[in-house]
Amino acid sequence: IEKLFGRVDVESVTGQGTTIRLTIPLRTGIEHVMVFRSDGQLFALPMQSVTAAKSSNTNIGEITKLSLSSAFSRKGYNASGSKDVLLLRRAAHRGSCGSDDISPPNSQVALAVDELIGPEEVVVRGLPNLLKTHPLFCGVTLSGSGEKVLLLESERVLEFCHQYDSG
Repeated sequence: IEKLFGRVDVESVTGQGTTIRLTIPLRTGIEHVMVFRSDGQLFALPMQSVTAAKSSNTNIGEITKLSLSSAFSRKGYNASGSKDVLLLRRAAHRGSCGSDDISPPNSQVALAVDELIGPEEVVVRGLPNLLKTHPLFCGVTLSGSGEKVLLLESERVLEFCHQYDSG
């Protein structure tokens, strides 16, 4: 499962049973994705993990807000000033470093992005050799204008941004 960049989620309720969920990112030839721009690069997330796309002027309440741009930026902040957010569904799992912090199933996280392009149906190709072992990327496609669009593994992106914002 690790070699395929998958994950195992275990949820147990006393007296009701245990649910073991295996998530293995098997990419089909055609994928429904939400495309966005961050730091000048086009990225896409699988639509299964996206619950909404909103302008940052919209009130998102008490939802945790993470930024892909600031996590990738060498300067440590989002120089472009994210304007939009993607609300992502987060799977239930234990916190990092063996802590007992457990995220509730389907909790939401707002991912700040520079520009929302919108939902698209894309043909996903395998990653080039230099990116095959990168934990955040799971495929690549081309936009209508010929730009490369990197397909992101949503849970790993949320973990990466959360670690950056926490540390």
